[in-house]
Amino acid sequence: MGIPEQIRQLIRTRIDAGQLPYAGFYEVFGRKGGDLPCACCDQLITAQQTEYDLELSSSLGVITTLPMHQCCYRAWYEVASAIRRSESAAS
Repeated sequence: MGIPEQIRQLIRTRIDAGQLPYAGFYEVFGRKGGDLPCACCDQLITAQQTEYDLELSSSLGVITTLPMHQCCYRAWYEVASAIRRSESAAS
């Protein structure tokens, strides 16, 4: 099953607004869902789902964790990668 276009558009909007990153260093950890809202779609990630935690480190050493559904993580990765590629091609 493919990723719905409205999720990709929502992710792009959130990246453009600075609510989601598209570049930088991060680590990803998978675990059983913890009933947290997804950083991409705002829906809860239930215990029956896989939660991907995207951990970002700031230059000050602060770690921010963004929980995502598995499919939302894939969509975020694809959208963020496309933005990085377009920026590389423009420079």
